[in-house]
Amino acid sequence: ATPPALTPINLQAVPAGQRFLVAWAVPPQGESQVALYNLTAGASQPLWIPRYSQLWWTDTKASSPGRVMVYLTDETRTTLGSRQDTRAVAQAAAFEIDASQLRRVTPAPLPAGLQPDERWIDISLSEQVAVAYAGDSPLFAAIVSTGKGATPAGSFFIYRKYLTQTMANTRGAPSQYDYREVPYAQFFNGRIGLHAVLWHDFLGHPVSHGCVNLSPAAAEQFFSFTKPDLPAGWHTVNGLGPAAPSVPFRGTRVVVRR
Repeated sequence: ATPPALTPINLQAVPAGQRFLVAWAVPPQGESQVALYNLTAGASQPLWIPRYSQLWWTDTKASSPGRVMVYLTDETRTTLGSRQDTRAVAQAAAFEIDASQLRRVTPAPLPAGLQPDERWIDISLSEQVAVAYAGDSPLFAAIVSTGKGATPAGSFFIYRKYLTQTMANTRGAPSQYDYREVPYAQFFNGRIGLHAVLWHDFLGHPVSHGCVNLSPAAAEQFFSFTKPDLPAGWHTVNGLGPAAPSVPFRGTRVVVRR
């Protein structure tokens, strides 16, 4: 299997007014491209863009039900500009995309009891997107794969981090799996945590047994972002919950919302 090569988007490099307009194109599982519909008069053929292409989205009403109006980012436009078959059509100002094939960075309410500039993570189950925050400032974002109905919503704290960890189901469970040396695992709700995924490339779709799957690059960045820090040379570190807010090993808050 080839793990996803996607890297997080640095939201601090995005103008403040556009940080919640960042989106990715995500096709149905097993497909590699997404169709964008050109709004130019007379255009009949869709523009096909690669999976995980970055877009700007807008709440301007689309011309067709079930679609969202989007714009190409400079990065995506540059990529398409190198393809002879798309160079001309990629210059169109705006496109429409099926809403089911768009994953957006959306604003999240501040968790109760948050300290000034405290770090925390928001995970949107509906968008399949995780965002790292410092207070109310979004820092970076990544597409994820949560569980098929098995990632409960709520507010949690990271209580244990592993540099690598075995991911296996309990004996006797109807679905069996056993993955060794999974990188950058950090648990916040029992057996549910964030970690790299090496065995599928279906980010943007709920496919896991409950954990939050990230690309290896994104998992490493979120692992470095959260508390407690893993000391040099260590493999595992435990964190503490809200009962001990003054302890330096307090775990980072993780909010899972629908």
